[in-house]
Amino acid sequence: MYRLYLILKDRSEPPTEEEKAIAAGKQVLDPSKATKYLEQLQRASTSIVEAFKNQHQNVAVSSLHVPSE
Repeated sequence: MYRLYLILKDRSEPPTEEEKAIAAGKQVLDPSKATKYLEQLQRASTSIVEAFKNQHQNVAVSSLHVPSE
């Protein structure tokens, strides 16, 4: 659900009635649209993982740097 939230919050337009019904479990997602959403979710997941990796690397590098006196 969090990944779906990420996709929806980054859009410039509000969710459609169809998207709301799907999210509420009142309507089944069309298979072609499901593929599209899954691709977006995968990209969002990859971005999150990469951000954490970069953050971890930055912390590791900055902890190695000791300021000279």
